[in-house]
Amino acid sequence: MIDGGDVLGVCAINVAEFVAGVRPPDRESAHEFLAALSYWHISYAAARQAGIWRYSAARTGVQLSTTDTLIAAVAHEQDAIVITRNLRHFPMPEVRVLGH
Repeated sequence: MIDGGDVLGVCAINVAEFVAGVRPPDRESAHEFLAALSYWHISYAAARQAGIWRYSAARTGVQLSTTDTLIAAVAHEQDAIVITRNLRHFPMPEVRVLGH
């Protein structure tokens, strides 16, 4: 994707989740990898949208996590695509998702 000219970005939640899986000896290379990506802050509007999606989903019996809805809201705000292995975590029709 990077070689194809796509811009890859992360928000605070992506960084925290990624680093949580990195062993101490590998943290410096993980930091270098993450530093090469665009960093998108979680805006007030994105946080508000995440809450709206959680509320709406809960009313239909679907439980979405705060972290996933925040990631989705940041991606939506940035007109980005969420890349995930957990497609069911991102059922919002407004959010573009790529996964398997």
